[in-house]
Amino acid sequence: MFQSFYSFVFFDDFHFYKCSDTLFTVQLPADTTLCEGETLQLTAQVIDSTYMLENETRHYLWSTGDTTPSITVNQAGTYWVQVSIDGLYSAYDTIVVNYIYNFSPQIAPYPDTLCLGQSAWLGVQVPQEVSILWSNGDSTATTQIYEAGVYYVHTYNECFSYTDTLVVYEKDCSPPPVVDYPIYIPNAFTPNGDGVNDCFQVSAENVADYHIQIFNRWGTMVYSSTDPKECWDGQYQGKPVQEGVYLYLIRYTDRDGNPQTPKRGEIVLYR
Repeated sequence: MFQSFYSFVFFDDFHFYKCSDTLFTVQLPADTTLCEGETLQLTAQVIDSTYMLENETRHYLWSTGDTTPSITVNQAGTYWVQVSIDGLYSAYDTIVVNYIYNFSPQIAPYPDTLCLGQSAWLGVQVPQEVSILWSNGDSTATTQIYEAGVYYVHTYNECFSYTDTLVVYEKDCSPPPVVDYPIYIPNAFTPNGDGVNDCFQVSAENVADYHIQIFNRWGTMVYSSTDPKECWDGQYQGKPVQEGVYLYLIRYTDRDGNPQTPKRGEIVLYR
């Protein structure tokens, strides 16, 4: 009697996993601060992975919408990445990127000359986070100076710095002294027609806006003129005046227009 046997063999794939409480984590660099114009490459690093198949498939999703393992950022913000393996498990991490921006210091208007004995203020305008250092040691936005000179203001942050120079000259602001230009005023004359000292004339040079007035003892103005080259012949309204003492008042300025001290006095008329 012939007896036959049949055998059945089945094949399948077997996968073995490492047991752990944590499957994997994703790590980004620590929060960082960059200078304006710099870029930063962020790479999602998968570590402590206990769910690693021979042909595992990783999927990346960044807050920017990118799906690559790395991205490059060039502006401030909070960035995150989520990594999924085989569509079963996922992990994510976050990084904050700050930027220090460039700035342009603005020097406040200031006097370019400083009067002797006076003070002035210098100032600079910068963003609040920018530091200030003046050459006199002040660290505020404005500084008071008491003498002329060359002043420097240094403005800076962690990435950028500028130095501006402010030149202040010195001058004497006191008013110029009043120069009393001398004039010669005779104290007597004899209008008798003998050709000697017949006319009362003031000798005045380097003067302008000249005005002379002559009064008798009763206060009547007997002569007036604005021309220093003219003289008084001792007449009033076409007739000779009496002998006696007469008063004069002379007002004038120098050629620069500066008023001079008025001249008052007496003259004696002899016949």
